[in-house]
Amino acid sequence: MVSCETLLHNFKKKIAFLGGFENYKDEFQKRISLTSLPIENKHSIGVNISKIDFLFTTDQKFEFLLWNIDCGQNRAFLRSTFYSGADAIIIFISENKIEQIIQYFEEIQLRVPEITLIFCVILEKYSKNDIISSYFNEGEISSIIEQNDVQINEIREPNEIFRQLASNFIKKIINKEFENNLIIDFIPLTSLFGHSIIRDECSDYFLPETNPIEPEPNANVELLSEYIHRLDLGIDFETFNWINIHNENFGVFSIYLKICFRDFSSKQSLFLLSSYSSIT
Repeated sequence: MVSCETLLHNFKKKIAFLGGFENYKDEFQKRISLTSLPIENKHSIGVNISKIDFLFTTDQKFEFLLWNIDCGQNRAFLRSTFYSGADAIIIFISENKIEQIIQYFEEIQLRVPEITLIFCVILEKYSKNDIISSYFNEGEISSIIEQNDVQINEIREPNEIFRQLASNFIKKIINKEFENNLIIDFIPLTSLFGHSIIRDECSDYFLPETNPIEPEPNANVELLSEYIHRLDLGIDFETFNWINIHNENFGVFSIYLKICFRDFSSKQSLFLLSSYSSIT
């Protein structure tokens, strides 16, 4: 069992960025990131990775690894491969393409259903109430909200998004919950970037691939923990899902177990396992 004392240190979480506003996502990533790979990586391989350190409380710090995924048509077939090991997904939604909430929600439910999902609706000409009255009171979005206990917020600055994520992650660990959260945040364009100079036409939604995918449930973490405790490999548990393997020559290797899904067209299973190493 994980004690409260083990919660009071650093957490590592992978966060994926989706949405048709590629310039918006790039600008947002550059604004908030502590360190980042060159944005050209996104143009060549379909994703760019950066990091932010977020202090949630005086003794709870998060290291968020941000995966800025290209959702354009040319790389649509590739993007779901970058979902592997993600703890949460933030989807940037144009106020003029609110229907993309439905499209991305259905995609994520099919491929990585056990994940925290935040829709960030960017307000430029309309208000939160305008969008809710026009789109949220009936139809498919209304059904999604009713069936998933969606939190709807109006936020004023980007750090509130990461505070929401940190709060949800901590609650899950303390309460031993594996249920995931669905959040819709409304944020003004100027608050997101600190200015309103940047402009971009939001692209249409493009399906990532057409191969049939069947989601699988989460791994049996309790059973895995029992087996891992029997191994004499210098392993300790950071949280319920993170295990740390210590090596005197190479430092600490942390492994995070997630859900898996199977691509029946290739008859291969892809396990959502992400690893992170800290060289000392």
